[in-house]
Amino acid sequence: MRREIPHSLTLDSGGLLFSRPRLLPNQLKQGEITAQAIIEMYSLMRYDAVGINAYDLAAGVNFLKEIAREEEVPWLSANLLRSADQQPVFKPAITKSIGAIKLGIIGITDPAAYKGKDDFIIVPWRQTLPELVAEMNRSCDLLILLSSLPAQENHRIAEEIEGIHLILQNGDHNQPLEKVKNTLITGTGKKGKYLGELTINWQPAKKWGIGKSKQLQTARQKLDQINWRLKRLKRKGLPEKGAENNPRLLKNYHNLETTQQELKATILSLRNSKDEQICTYRNRFIALEKSLPEQPEVQAVVDRARAEVHRAGKKRSISARVPSLYLGWQRCAGCHPDQTQAWQKSHHANSYLTLANKKEQFNLDCLPCHVTGITDENSHQALALTKELQLVGCEECHGIGTEHVRTNGKRPVPQANPKPEVCLRCHTPDHSDDFNYQRDRQLVH
Repeated sequence: MRREIPHSLTLDSGGLLFSRPRLLPNQLKQGEITAQAIIEMYSLMRYDAVGINAYDLAAGVNFLKEIAREEEVPWLSANLLRSADQQPVFKPAITKSIGAIKLGIIGITDPAAYKGKDDFIIVPWRQTLPELVAEMNRSCDLLILLSSLPAQENHRIAEEIEGIHLILQNGDHNQPLEKVKNTLITGTGKKGKYLGELTINWQPAKKWGIGKSKQLQTARQKLDQINWRLKRLKRKGLPEKGAENNPRLLKNYHNLETTQQELKATILSLRNSKDEQICTYRNRFIALEKSLPEQPEVQAVVDRARAEVHRAGKKRSISARVPSLYLGWQRCAGCHPDQTQAWQKSHHANSYLTLANKKEQFNLDCLPCHVTGITDENSHQALALTKELQLVGCEECHGIGTEHVRTNGKRPVPQANPKPEVCLRCHTPDHSDDFNYQRDRQLVH
């Protein structure tokens, strides 16, 4: 559950619900189950507002309308309109009061996000945003834009429209805060791996400053680095063991301690100094580690969604097996016994079992990287593979072996020595952040 912090807002610029902006028919059921669970979790965490982008519209505008209606989280888009009357489908904006400050929050959706039926259209931001910003600035002290537009478009908005003080944008990675005219722009990476925290000291002048706030940000960053280095040295037994083992290291430790105290004093002095003319800020990204405790209410939603995905996938997998061009690893073993023996000791040989142990073997988001011969083009076969293909076998990396076997090895397999891009189809930073091609390829040969 959301920790109650006085004078705070919890916002998201969108891209929450689906793993891809376009869903194939066989992916729709699982996608809808997951999306419903995510919206329920955001409601439990009491988000104040969420923007809308392509990853929220993959099942269509009507689907998002229906499930969003059941929860309390406001979904915002000022330029997603009904074709018939050009009126917004969702709320264009909301206002919130934080102490004595009135905030306006606007949503804007990338026109490239939706290619659905003609019942709805997404118009360019210039068609709706300038007028809405001017209207809200008449009553709001601070204006925030939740944007799914590309970064260059957000820069244009900051250049052209006066009165937007903060733009939270979508992106693949954490985006360091930057200032364009009087607009701050930042964003947190996808997949929920980080939480962005922006602390604002808002003043009547409504002008961002870089004086004290920049000094504070720099000092805190340096202090974080010093704390990290001291922590590493303490693991080596310093300062107790430093004198006899490594005097140089001990001297370094004491120098770091001195710098640590100086930085703490600087930060305290800056925090206590008054700067009433400019608005100041501090931005940081907080890694959401797996070791963090789960909230029972949210975990219950996750468990229920996983169970529903499992039941739905299991029901579909009972259908007749679909013929496959892939032969299976056994056909390779007869001629390549040494390679087969090495492969059988690898994680690839047990890849499907790892899913089954977690009851995720019917999860279409996971299956393609745990079986042989499944891509987006034939993902409808993922739940109907024979047992021989329910693992990452030889052909997943080397290519279909039909012609190689038919010609008794005279025709080579498509990828005799798989290139890095073959591995990187699955070993992405999201799933294998320490993957090293030169090192790890030896584990499956």
